[in-house]
Amino acid sequence: MQSFLSECGINTLSFDLRNYGESDVVDDYFAVGQIEYIDLLGAYDWLISEKGYRPGEIGMTAFSAGGGAAIAFAEETGIGAMWLDSAVLDFPLLVKNELGRLGYPQIFAGPAVTVGGWLVGVELDARSPMEAALNAGSRPVFLTHGIEDTRVSIFHSQNFEEKMDEVGGNVTTWYVPNRGHVDAIWGESEEYKGNLVNFFSNGLI
Repeated sequence: MQSFLSECGINTLSFDLRNYGESDVVDDYFAVGQIEYIDLLGAYDWLISEKGYRPGEIGMTAFSAGGGAAIAFAEETGIGAMWLDSAVLDFPLLVKNELGRLGYPQIFAGPAVTVGGWLVGVELDARSPMEAALNAGSRPVFLTHGIEDTRVSIFHSQNFEEKMDEVGGNVTTWYVPNRGHVDAIWGESEEYKGNLVNFFSNGLI
């Protein structure tokens, strides 16, 4: 994704979230965006204060479990546009679907979210990425999802789209036939690149 953008003259920034890459590893858990969104806000603040960007000039992208980054989009109105690919946008729904996929009763989803929160040390459903659907305002959002995704149901994106439509949000979708989880970027690379570059070229000031 970064190469697609940089090849077309759009600057990109990637950084280590906590517990990843060369960052300090303080535990073995991922908080599905409940804590990590603060790291994204820190990166946004750095671009504003140190690199001279202005609100509305900075966009964000997220894959899969990175859908929790949408909490940062909900929190910071200066993030001008957001691209989400196969994103987890409703963590309780993900847990419910995973239990079903693995053959366990879906009624355990609620307790599983609670216990997971105890392990991580934060309520895993305290903040929802769906907040971004309701307060995006006129900021553009692009949702892409493989229709055959068996890991993160397409319902995540469709429910997000529905909520944006309810409040008159600026949402574009590309639901890709015969593609699975985070699959379109590899299987439909040229169309993916075109959609991505056009979205940010037109969506940022």
